[in-house]
Amino acid sequence: MASFRLALAVVLTLSGCAGPAGSAHGTTAPPSGVVRGTIVQVGGPFGAEPGHPAGAVTVTRAGRRIAEQKVAEDGEFRFTLGPGSYRLTVKGVDGDCAPTDVTVPATAGDQAIELTCQRK
Repeated sequence: MASFRLALAVVLTLSGCAGPAGSAHGTTAPPSGVVRGTIVQVGGPFGAEPGHPAGAVTVTRAGRRIAEQKVAEDGEFRFTLGPGSYRLTVKGVDGDCAPTDVTVPATAGDQAIELTCQRK
């Protein structure tokens, strides 16, 4: 009987340490924001319309690669990122693409941006 009481005390003690789900003791996901947009290609021969080329968008933070996404012919991309400052760059597109800096706020939000590439 004494070993039953001891086992019961241990179980009750351990279950109390876990705390309820979502409490200060539980794990919660950090806030995040969505950065979405398109690759836009401009310039080129006279009368050329802006295009949305395929390529790849890379996200870096403090020089470290965070994510990369291949982009289809529509040029659209979407990343879910934690709060902080990031740099988005484009590769695999004919032309020069300027890097773009974005800041994801501490509160969840959605940002729309264009990554512009100059045709050769």
